[in-house]
Amino acid sequence: GDCLVERAQIGECTENVPFMNQKCPMSCGVCNGDGGSASSCEDVFRNCAEYVSRGDCLVEKSALLTKCRRSCYFCTPNDESADRDELGRNKMYQSLRLGPSQDISGTLQERESARENLRQVDQYLRRVMLSDDVGDAERARCTNR
Repeated sequence: GDCLVERAQIGECTENVPFMNQKCPMSCGVCNGDGGSASSCEDVFRNCAEYVSRGDCLVEKSALLTKCRRSCYFCTPNDESADRDELGRNKMYQSLRLGPSQDISGTLQERESARENLRQVDQYLRRVMLSDDVGDAERARCTNR
């Protein structure tokens, strides 16, 4: 069976990605249309690189979870198409503690401000936290709050 939806709603899908994707795929939206776990770690959209470069993986997570799975590091490729560097970045991203899911509500200005903050967080994670200059201990201490 799948986990309770409540675990997904309190942010566990982003807080504990490897565990939740394995144990709670339906609640975290990582299933294919028939309810089983998606077998491939592939992008469906052609323009996933644009979403990533804008930092939209966290802002548009509900939409991109199934559309840009590989580019947004929402899954781990298990085939030969992934090189060692991609696999390393992917696993590092999934191990980051992203904190609770962000609430994007309020006025139009507040919502756009929250979206921009999430874009900056996503870009920072990819540019800085996944670089070789940051050690595992630093990554472990870094939590988005």
